[in-house]
Amino acid sequence: PASNDLNPIPPGAAEVQLTGNSDILGQFSISGNGIVCLFDGVVQIMVNVHVESAGTRNSVQMRLQRTRSAVTTDLGPIMGTGYIRNNTGHTEASFHMTTIEQVEEDDEFRVLSRRAGTNATDTYLSAAATSSFEMIRIGRSMLPVS
Repeated sequence: PASNDLNPIPPGAAEVQLTGNSDILGQFSISGNGIVCLFDGVVQIMVNVHVESAGTRNSVQMRLQRTRSAVTTDLGPIMGTGYIRNNTGHTEASFHMTTIEQVEEDDEFRVLSRRAGTNATDTYLSAAATSSFEMIRIGRSMLPVS
């Protein structure tokens, strides 16, 4: 992803921009800042995001968002660092998440960033090629547990 502001004002959610290199193997497509599944099945989703901030105790959280049949839902774990310290040149933090999700054809996934507090300066994605958003098809479907 390219550098972009992850803390909208007023506080709310900002989509993490998908730009740069993309390797699509026919089972996924890119739509705006989202990855679209072109099948029903199970995927492993991995997100690694590196951020920078000039703010003191800047708190940022990230989470996946899925759109299915025009209904948008936040899902999965919340990634967070507590705060970015900004002391003696330490102005960076990283977010990492791996999750397994059941998908349906045309499900679209995005990574959202949210400001955890209202008193913070901007937080930005680091330069291109320092973050990744990956999806790998790992199965056809999850069977219900009886």
